[in-house]
Amino acid sequence: MSTESLIAPLKLYKVVYINKALGLHLGGIRKPAKLAMKNLRWMFKEEFQNEISKGINPEEFFKKKASEVYGTEDLNEIGRKLINELVESLPIYDGDYPSLLLRYLR
Repeated sequence: MSTESLIAPLKLYKVVYINKALGLHLGGIRKPAKLAMKNLRWMFKEEFQNEISKGINPEEFFKKKASEVYGTEDLNEIGRKLINELVESLPIYDGDYPSLLLRYLR
């Protein structure tokens, strides 16, 4: 172990507070069909659990519910519709970016 160290004590670090939304994290992005199934599972939680316990195929359950709610069995189409609604509802950021982020935006 070397006696040299680059780690500074915590009291020397400067805290940067950012009180504005700077972007959208894409960790939750998934295929449109998966998003549609997740949405339908959330809408019909109890019914989904009951049907699965009876041994019904989950994809068939989702297609049946998609047909009832959205009028189509195409889970990809429903997922794309949900993504479009999400993107349209996002606020547009029109402020100045903090100087800390400017080097990453160039």
